[in-house]
Amino acid sequence: MTSARWTPQQLADYRRKQAARKSDTSSLPTGEQPAEPRQVPKRKGPNVTEIAYALILRCEMQEGKWDHVFDHESIKVKVGKHRCWYTPDFATIKDCKLTFHEVKGGLIRDDARVKYQSAVRQYPQFGWRWAQRINGEWKVTDE
Repeated sequence: MTSARWTPQQLADYRRKQAARKSDTSSLPTGEQPAEPRQVPKRKGPNVTEIAYALILRCEMQEGKWDHVFDHESIKVKVGKHRCWYTPDFATIKDCKLTFHEVKGGLIRDDARVKYQSAVRQYPQFGWRWAQRINGEWKVTDE
């Protein structure tokens, strides 16, 4: 089975029709404005599980386990040859070695696991840690 490809002209026509359909207000009652398209808000900052793990990292830093703990999602790593990026939840440094930390709760999406595993294989010079919180208990795996 082959995938259907549009020519640039067909794609331009499609986009023009979509724009015209969105701006068409003739079917609305007089004086009524069209509704704005619903947008899913982007998540701002860490979730509850990541906050709990950040507290653990800060305590470990005070105990001397880490020299520095970076802010949440402050580093991006390119995975693969194209436009695929992996953003670890946290990064730490100890004795000039960078360690990336991925924090998960009970639900793990396939794309998150695949990106993490790809990054581990592509960048073996860094330390990698997978921390998962299940029923209030942390299961931490070092790669």
